[in-house]
Amino acid sequence: MLPALALAALAAFAAPVAALARYCDGTNSICVTAGTDLSGIAYFTVQCAATGWCAIGTGSRMAGSSMYMGWKNSTGGMTFSARQSGGHSMPSYSPSSDIAQITTPPEVPAVPWAALTYSFKRPLAGGVTLSATSRFIYAWSSSAPSDPDSPSSSFSEHRSYGYITNLDVTTSAPPSVLPVVNVPGGNGTNSAGTPTPPSQTNITIVTGGSPDTQSRPILTLPENISYDMILRAHGIILVVAWLVCPAAGIFIARYLKFALGVWWFRLHVFFLFVGTGLLTIAGIVLIYLYKAPPHLENPHEILGFTVGIAMLLQIILGVVSDRLFDPKRTSTPIQDILHWWMGRIVVVLAIVNLFLGLNLYGQDYPLDKGYLIALGVVVGVIALAFVAGQFLIGQQHHDASTDDKFSKQP
Repeated sequence: MLPALALAALAAFAAPVAALARYCDGTNSICVTAGTDLSGIAYFTVQCAATGWCAIGTGSRMAGSSMYMGWKNSTGGMTFSARQSGGHSMPSYSPSSDIAQITTPPEVPAVPWAALTYSFKRPLAGGVTLSATSRFIYAWSSSAPSDPDSPSSSFSEHRSYGYITNLDVTTSAPPSVLPVVNVPGGNGTNSAGTPTPPSQTNITIVTGGSPDTQSRPILTLPENISYDMILRAHGIILVVAWLVCPAAGIFIARYLKFALGVWWFRLHVFFLFVGTGLLTIAGIVLIYLYKAPPHLENPHEILGFTVGIAMLLQIILGVVSDRLFDPKRTSTPIQDILHWWMGRIVVVLAIVNLFLGLNLYGQDYPLDKGYLIALGVVVGVIALAFVAGQFLIGQQHHDASTDDKFSKQP
């Protein structure tokens, strides 16, 4: 009995040992398992809760990403499609002899919520080179592609997306992942079949840490609403907040005090607090809810956050100036001067950030240069209006010398 146990233990010890790296988003939406063999071929298995299509891609943004998609075909099997993305437009079908669909390794843990499961292989080197620290993105939709049996089929834009972190694709993969479904060009469909029996390889599943729920947006896009629409809404809101509202609010406060009387202040508050303030908060919250982390990773986001904080300080400074206002004053107090200059600086930074935002949008989506030109024209017209106001009207103050212009007004 003891010799038999000893032989069994020795056999188990001698069995090949390998590992698979695994990442799950922690919300039962997607898991990705990966490993690499000794020849430098990486193997991936994607398990996704989506009922339409699912995809993972290299890098941290869609522009320039090599993407690997899967969806159900008409036989109940999976269609696999390698794509190349130029941004948030339809990724182009990009078959390659180095990329192929494979049978899902039996060592990959099954998950009951996965509606789509597909596996593929690709070299670590070539195209976008993969390493232990490579980042990936993922996306999925509940809408099926137009032609489920074609790897070049068109499909609707994703409803949800996120980032895959802490997935070391260079982890040593088990030999059992080697059998592949021979599909010409590495893209195509396979039929539903009997799962491969478990191998005798000892497998260690290496997770990327605790489930990561911070790699995806807080909210999933509503049906028939694309991320492009969210970005456009964000842009329109912020253009109104930082071009239209400040132009009107500051012009009124600077040049129309005498013409409007006490109404200049009410309109100034409306345009700068209700308009700029609330719209800025709305625009930031909108993008925060629907953009996957990380945030504050580019100049536009950093400057936008800075402008938002400065705006809150400017509002506080405006309240202080109002509470300390003395209509009989003979000079301009320091809090008013600070309010003026801080407002000017913040508006200029915000306008610069509008151009940065359009440029960032153009990196992922088709952007007509006419939008940049139109924004520049609007800024130019506003600047000319202020120059004209300065020469034709001049800055107006409410102090002891002009108080009689306001004292008789309601």
